[in-house]
Amino acid sequence: MSQSALVLVNSSFQLMCALEFLLKNTDSYNVLIITSEEPNSPSYQQMLRLANDFNIYKIDHISLVHTGSLENRIACYGEYYSENIKDLTFEHVLLGDVRYQWIQDYACSVNANNIVMVDDGGAVFSIIKYILEPIEFTLPFYANSAGTFSRRELARGIKLGYGMDVRTRKLSLFSLFHKQVTGDVSVNDFSKIIEFYNPTNHFEPLNEAHIIGAPFVEHNLLSQNAYLNYMGELANANGYDKDIKLVYFMHRFEKDNHVKNAALEALGYELRVSEVNYELALIQSAQKPRVVGSIISTSLYNVKAIFGEQVVAIFVPLQQAHLDLYRETNWIVDKYTLAQHWQNIIEHFPEYHVFSLREWNPQHV
Repeated sequence: MSQSALVLVNSSFQLMCALEFLLKNTDSYNVLIITSEEPNSPSYQQMLRLANDFNIYKIDHISLVHTGSLENRIACYGEYYSENIKDLTFEHVLLGDVRYQWIQDYACSVNANNIVMVDDGGAVFSIIKYILEPIEFTLPFYANSAGTFSRRELARGIKLGYGMDVRTRKLSLFSLFHKQVTGDVSVNDFSKIIEFYNPTNHFEPLNEAHIIGAPFVEHNLLSQNAYLNYMGELANANGYDKDIKLVYFMHRFEKDNHVKNAALEALGYELRVSEVNYELALIQSAQKPRVVGSIISTSLYNVKAIFGEQVVAIFVPLQQAHLDLYRETNWIVDKYTLAQHWQNIIEHFPEYHVFSLREWNPQHV
């Protein structure tokens, strides 16, 4: 049995990029979408709303197990593969975050003609530099290099029991960062998503500066005072016209931090929560701000890809002391640290005309 695409994603932005690929490369919405996000989570609900717009009314869910025996941790997604995927053939397999083991195992086992990693924001820079380039853009890779040969052989045997014959597969990329990639890559420019929601390609300008929030405080990466100091720098930037409205778009993990949110309002921000990822919210509303800013948010890249020089993008650099806190802290996998991850995002900002707040000297926007 053949289907056009298998989509393995864990965020609405990854799904948006996968849909952009499909709109560019196929006429069929015969798509199977799978996620490990819980159905009651905001992320899952965002993905479902986006899929519904394209007449896709179901996103299958697997519940991952992170503790206990190796058999149980593989069974939680192996059973789904055996019952639902093993006998299918796909033209395309589209992957979001390849650091997830279940995504690698599915992609490297399934019958498919084309395996493509779509954008996952600035995480792509570190994934390419520290994971994919050293192994020549192939999967699978071992997220934890401390694993023993015998344990890997045990895992392989368990996976084979569910029909997952994990083998080396070549990977191509679909990315807005195509200029930074030496491998097989095609261009993601969001043009088909824009055409779908906004056929006239007209965006009403707003006299607003949008600051993209991030859960640094909620994830214990920065103190609340440190984070608010950064937001104060963005709120008090010299380049704004005096009548511009400052809008802070909260990350979903920030909504319940009432003390911090009250402090943000005291800095002059109007707080907003979007039901979809920020970039898609702009496309669906057919609106564009004058300025978008953050500390590190990869939305800055995405906004520049969509609007180019029509929207100014700025960031407030992390202090060296805050980067130094995470020089030894691995980030999701043991291939790079959190500090390296942040630096990889920041170092490419100039190539995309994203300005440091301390270098930004506009005539007014």
